[in-house]
Amino acid sequence: MVVCNHLIGLWEILVAAAQYPFVSLGGAEISAVFLFKTAALLALAMLVLQRARYRTEEALEQRTRLAPGTATSVATLGYYAAAVLAVLIILGAVGINLTQLTVIFGVLGVGIGFGLKNILNNFVSGIILLAEQVIKVGDVVNLKDDLTGEVKKIAIRYTVIRTVNGDDVIVPNSEFVSG
Repeated sequence: MVVCNHLIGLWEILVAAAQYPFVSLGGAEISAVFLFKTAALLALAMLVLQRARYRTEEALEQRTRLAPGTATSVATLGYYAAAVLAVLIILGAVGINLTQLTVIFGVLGVGIGFGLKNILNNFVSGIILLAEQVIKVGDVVNLKDDLTGEVKKIAIRYTVIRTVNGDDVIVPNSEFVSG
């Protein structure tokens, strides 16, 4: 009986420690239990969104006349928009007051924007290339820097060109849109 009482006492101490808030953020008290619950919800949401993304892509390819690259672009954009929305909903649901975090998000947004300017430029350029299909796989292109070759792959941030020498060259998509 004494051992059982000690185990129950130990369990109560562990539970209290896991629930003890070690910081307050946006009106919510952050504890180990809070972090675990939030991480579990975010992981579940991302899993569901990834499955929805692949099913959306398959449905678009099968039921519409969209090119596979365009279907991938639409599904990917939908996934990213839904992921941002899911994160905001989950943070609000677990008790974080998002209005108090707007200044932090604003500063982070500006910093990330400057840091990822070229990546975002190539990402948006890739979406434009895939949606408008200005160039397609198999087209022969000639770029400013005397690079001539056949388009082998158009990805969301880059395009692979096989030169006449047989070399594969990765070209940022912004080169095609701006040039």
